[in-house]
Amino acid sequence: MADLVRTGRCLRRCSALLLLCGALACEARGSSQLEKSVEATLRSDPAFSHVSLVTTDRGIVTLAGRVDSDGDRAHLAYVVKRLAGVVAVDDRSVLVRSPPILAPATPDAELAANIVSRLRAAGLVGLDVTVNGKTIRVSGTIPRDRHADAMRIALDKLPRDFRVEDATVDAEREGM
Repeated sequence: MADLVRTGRCLRRCSALLLLCGALACEARGSSQLEKSVEATLRSDPAFSHVSLVTTDRGIVTLAGRVDSDGDRAHLAYVVKRLAGVVAVDDRSVLVRSPPILAPATPDAELAANIVSRLRAAGLVGLDVTVNGKTIRVSGTIPRDRHADAMRIALDKLPRDFRVEDATVDAEREGM
């Protein structure tokens, strides 16, 4: 009788292990299928050509890359969320491209306004930009850790013959 009880316990444990193994295998197949669905969706829309799948973990899809507009980013999240098996979409690493600046055909004031709007979009407010020929002057108070961002944004997508005149003040130093 004792052997029968032990055999019953052993069978229950084995059954539980088999169920667990089956569930894990099913989840792995589901994850693989989810990855294929997400990748097919990314390939199907030219707006998503620079976006890639990073991971899928228990239905949470993580994406990275670049899109042309905030609308494309929202559409990407919407389309991926509608796929079977998707619980959530993490698109924090999907960036929106900066609009190109056509410097030679753009008057100085318009070029300066375009750079200021891109600085503001990056959270860099309170900076003034003036353009005089091929010289861009950036002035104002800026936190030290954001200084490199401001200079990169000011020069982004401009021909190499432009130069930036840095007239910014370190916010930490000014606060002393």
